Amino acid sequence: MKDNKTYNTFIEILRSKVDSRKELTNKLMDILFLEREVVYRRLRGEVHFSFNEIVLLSRAFQISMDNVIRLGHTDKSSPCELVYVDYLFRPSEEDYRMMEGLISILSRLKDHPESESAIVTNTLPQLFYVSSLPLYKLVLLKWVFQQGGPGADLEV
Repeated sequence: MKDNKTYNTFIEILRSKVDSRKELTNKLMDILFLEREVVYRRLRGEVHFSFNEIVLLSRAFQISMDNVIRLGHTDKSSPCELVYVDYLFRPSEEDYRMMEGLISILSRLKDHPESESAIVTNTLPQLFYVSSLPLYKLVLLKWVFQQGGPGADLEV
């Protein structure tokens, strides 16, 4: 028998994000482009969301997947969460809390001679490219083309 605890936790978190089940169903239909009955089967657990669907829902509802996965562990604290964060335009109180937690951990570790730090990211952190003009130009060029190329209307 499969352990559905993580999946059930994800469903409960989804339900906690909206006021009513009808509203949740409608939002899931809009986000995933699925019919009502297909969404109902997923919410009942008869059919599980695919990985891509979970990613879309996590992004839309701002759900940190490490909180769902970490449910069974005793240590619930985490300085980093697997959730999209918009630091530039709309940082939330949770974003500030995460950054303060990370700064706190790093400041405690700086005095330990054997401590090491690592960053796992899908983009090059600004810390690494800002001091190198060729890398900085590469990042800016990539950003311009991701935004539609030179001369495109950039919305903020």
